[in-house]
Amino acid sequence: MKQTRIDPDQKIAKNKRKRIVKSKEQRKIDLKKEAKENFQFENEQFDENENDNKIEDDDDDSEAEIEKKETAAQKRLRLAKQYLQKVKEEVADDEDDDPDKDLIADRLKYDALEVAGKNFHKVAERYANLENVKIRTFKAKKNCHQQSITSISVAKLSERFLNKKSQDNSALNNHPVYIYSTSKDGSIVKWCFYTGKKLKYIPGLIKPTKRIKKKFNEKMITSNVGHNDHILCSATSMDGRFLVTGGKDKVIQIWSVLDDKNLGQFKQHRDAISCLVFRMGTNQLFSGSFDRSVKVWNVEELSYIETLFGHQDGITNIAALSKERCLTSGARDRTVRLWKIVEESQLIFRCAQTGEDDDLLLIEEGGDIKKKKKIIGASGGSVDTVCMIDEETFISGTDSGAISLWSVNKKKPVYTRLRCHGNGEIKEGKNLLGNNSYCNWITSLASLPYTDLFASGSCDGFVRLWKIHESKKSFSILSHFPCLGFINTLSFFYGPRIEVCENEKVNKEENFELNCLYLAIGVGQEHRLGRWWSCKEAKNCVKVVTLN
Repeated sequence: MKQTRIDPDQKIAKNKRKRIVKSKEQRKIDLKKEAKENFQFENEQFDENENDNKIEDDDDDSEAEIEKKETAAQKRLRLAKQYLQKVKEEVADDEDDDPDKDLIADRLKYDALEVAGKNFHKVAERYANLENVKIRTFKAKKNCHQQSITSISVAKLSERFLNKKSQDNSALNNHPVYIYSTSKDGSIVKWCFYTGKKLKYIPGLIKPTKRIKKKFNEKMITSNVGHNDHILCSATSMDGRFLVTGGKDKVIQIWSVLDDKNLGQFKQHRDAISCLVFRMGTNQLFSGSFDRSVKVWNVEELSYIETLFGHQDGITNIAALSKERCLTSGARDRTVRLWKIVEESQLIFRCAQTGEDDDLLLIEEGGDIKKKKKIIGASGGSVDTVCMIDEETFISGTDSGAISLWSVNKKKPVYTRLRCHGNGEIKEGKNLLGNNSYCNWITSLASLPYTDLFASGSCDGFVRLWKIHESKKSFSILSHFPCLGFINTLSFFYGPRIEVCENEKVNKEENFELNCLYLAIGVGQEHRLGRWWSCKEAKNCVKVVTLN
């Protein structure tokens, strides 16, 4: 075998590299020895201080170790004891004495019902027989809605979000409350609740028909942000950060409330989007469409979650509270469905047994509820709107003018009240009974969640307030106030108490406690979902009623 000859220069360089590596290793060893000596010196010098701090550290470590070692049952017991001690202290502060066991039991029962969504607050009697109701009208001379108002959403920024932004923007310190309104012309208007002034106007876009696409550049048309057809619904998140809108263009637009910027779009629906609602306390969004599906979204992450199928007709309305479930109305399939997201199941509620031209309904006559009373001409062809009272009770409204009260434990309505908004007159032609009268449709319903108060709207010129009885088996009229036109949307909300002077200037109270109840109303000349007939005397506007 041939031996390779090593160049002397290469040998010298190799030995040099070895010496460098050895010197580096020796330097590391020396540094470690020096650090060890310094550490021992510091330990000897500060031994007394360490002993004092060691006792506190040992206590913290012992608590952390106990929490790690304890089982789930032990943890529940520990938290329960802490909660019970907190309740005792609060009850003792209220009573200025030793807390009574009955008072503590009542408080625990109240909190348990509140968390479960079963606590039923009786507030309706406060709003009985309202007189001299204060109604504010929000309007603008230019750049405002040209067609009927279709939806209203109230955005109240949460204190947690305000604290983060208040350092950058001093205007956020006054607890801003915004009202968003949408219209059939595709426009969105942002109003200031305190002054009634318009803050932002987002116009509707040109509908991209074949003729428009030929005349203009298609990229130029699609690059604009907004809706190019009727906006039918809107919703705001509970923390006041997000606004979502949907309509006939099959797109859900997501907007930032503070910046008024478009954050994204959802385009998965195959037909017009008719209803939107946020789950209380979260940014989980439910959407209903004329494609007969319900879709679940996460707005904060701009992500799609799942699709729910079951309705046999287009979905016209949707409602949700704190539990992970939603309630929908199926128009002419005459069903209301409660979707349980976690259980992956649905409950079906059928509105009434039908004959040829009449319904078998639960009605009230002379204070007594008569079951299966046959009412001629009372058959309703469409369930147009639904609203949740609490997690176990809800109401529905039909185009026959009837409002039904439901329980999730029964498949049929507990109570139905007919002709809640009276009868109207057909200007041309006759109905099936041979006369020119018809029942005013129930166009909108709204409730104050977990209370016995709800409101209904139609086209008879009045908004009506109703009280649900304590048994939750019937309801009765509380009061009403005039409002001309189609009541396409209603929304209860709490806000700071304000006073309107004669010159229409608003005086705000110094304290911004959200202790006054308001009702926002979206009024239009036409129905939200169509143009069956119009009320030309009405004005397309937003109204806010002070109920306190």
